[in-house]
Amino acid sequence: MTERKRSKKSNFFVWGVMGVLVLGMGGFGLSGAFLNTGGSAVATVGDEEISVDVFFAALRQDVAQASQDFGFPMTLEQAQTFGIDQVTLRRLLSIAALDNESGNLNLSVGDQAVRNELVQNPAFRGLNGSFDTAAYDFALQQIGMSRDEYDIVVRNALTQSIIRTGVAQSGGDNDTAVNTIMGYIGELRDFDWVLINADSLTETAGAPSQAELQDYYTANPAIFTQPETRDLTYIALTPEILAVDIDVSEADIASEYNARDELYNQDASVFVDRITFGTQAEAEAAKAEIDAGTAGFTDIANARGLIAADISLGLVTEFQISSAAAAVLFSATELGVYGPIESDVGPALFRLNAMQAASSIALDEVRDEIRDAIALNAAGSLVVSAYDEVDDLIAGGASFEEVADVTDMQLFTTRFPAETPEGIETQSAFSIEALVAEINEDRDIQETDNGGIFVVRVDGINAEFVRPLAETRDLALEGQMATRNQELVLEHAATLQSLIDTGADFSATMAINGLTANSAESISRNSPASDTPPTVLEAIFELEDRQTSIIDDVDGAYLVKVTNLAPFDRGNAATTEVIDQIQSQIAASLESDLFAYFTNALMGEAGFTIDQPLISSIVLQNAVANDGHIGHVH
Repeated sequence: MTERKRSKKSNFFVWGVMGVLVLGMGGFGLSGAFLNTGGSAVATVGDEEISVDVFFAALRQDVAQASQDFGFPMTLEQAQTFGIDQVTLRRLLSIAALDNESGNLNLSVGDQAVRNELVQNPAFRGLNGSFDTAAYDFALQQIGMSRDEYDIVVRNALTQSIIRTGVAQSGGDNDTAVNTIMGYIGELRDFDWVLINADSLTETAGAPSQAELQDYYTANPAIFTQPETRDLTYIALTPEILAVDIDVSEADIASEYNARDELYNQDASVFVDRITFGTQAEAEAAKAEIDAGTAGFTDIANARGLIAADISLGLVTEFQISSAAAAVLFSATELGVYGPIESDVGPALFRLNAMQAASSIALDEVRDEIRDAIALNAAGSLVVSAYDEVDDLIAGGASFEEVADVTDMQLFTTRFPAETPEGIETQSAFSIEALVAEINEDRDIQETDNGGIFVVRVDGINAEFVRPLAETRDLALEGQMATRNQELVLEHAATLQSLIDTGADFSATMAINGLTANSAESISRNSPASDTPPTVLEAIFELEDRQTSIIDDVDGAYLVKVTNLAPFDRGNAATTEVIDQIQSQIAASLESDLFAYFTNALMGEAGFTIDQPLISSIVLQNAVANDGHIGHVH
């Protein structure tokens, strides 16, 4: 067996520069030997050391990836909060454990395997696409490695792959798991169902007595509870408030109208597809097939290897196609295929899919719209400029009333939440501020999504209370009668269920009672019937074959019966692809788990150390030196 050697360089640097992972190590990161490159070791596994340089090279990689995933440059403190540094360390420990074990076993790959890996690396290819010695030497020079050192890195990586492959293959088959999953999602059911509501009753609930009404009121206090309200005073300024008094000249309106010319004035256009041909004869032959009905326009396109994106011109005006095509298509009175017509790229057939007439909107029709838009834009700038003045006044102790007197801010009072909020009270920022402010608390200016500003003062908080029956009699009456009708609906459903359970035909029984039965066939958990209520779908998979059930629902009650239950058929060709996907997912998950257990066992057997104080100290020093972000270790 070829002797296993240890490189003085970390292949983390190699593959980081090359951007190539050895043998698809996937979620376990970059593979290779871990030796001290000059700094202290942050961890060891057996004879293998993980140096400070290696650890921080890997941590930089992981933090950079996390920053990309989260969408912002992540600091070291944030990375530690998410445990990224520990994930990095755990991965390096796993790989070091593999290196240590392969060394103990004197396990390694031969020279030919290393050569094959080098030849296949795209970073070492020349202009002709083949392995190039000059490119190889240049790449190694860039990362400061010799050929011998890099060969050792590749050899150790391939050796790790052998161990991992062996671990993965020890997992055995996963037929039991696949059958369990597919038995759940692949089971098919046929069922009947019907909706029973108050309209199905021959006699509905009458008006309740006073005692019945009182009982309902007492049993349902939440229905009659008035939520907490707040009495607010606030000052606000929005672009809409200011826009009313802004003068907009006719010249400005006309100028904006002209700027929106493409919006208000549109040329006639057609939505067309086009197939071009090499010769006029080919185009005529294709048109003849279409006219004879032996082929459609799409058939002609498919035969020429064209897809929808290849033939679609989209919505075009007469100035965007050839004059010959425009003359035909824009004079057409019906949709269809036209041609052959000479186009800019040769003889062509055109399919006219839609026509849009020219349109023009006069200035007088949109004058108010344009005026409001200009005024709102100008008002937005005025609101921004008013912010500092209002802020200074409030900071100086001015009351809301005083601020409203000397600025454009307007004064309002309201009870929050209002039954029909208007203006700035519809903004989410206003609702949040109204809820978090305390009575008479000084609050800062807040901004809204539509460019407004406001300041809130809470004058009082009214605790929730149960409104008396005298005030809520109509609500109680409606609720009590609806509850009683639902009870009658459930009783009626139970009567029908009893008939079905004793052998009565489902559809016939429903028809006799003025109800329309519904049926669904071959329904699975993974492909439910689109026209079946979700509550029914949920219930039928809890039932046995031929079993019935009543579902109490806001719409009334559903009576359901399973009429057939077909277990998952693994021999069905339609399920083959799904089975393959599940098997792949289970295998990947099992491989990951087995690999973690295996490396844990190797670490336990070889012994490992982690210098956490050193890691924490260097992370802290690095963060301070680089303004919170991870830099290079010196």
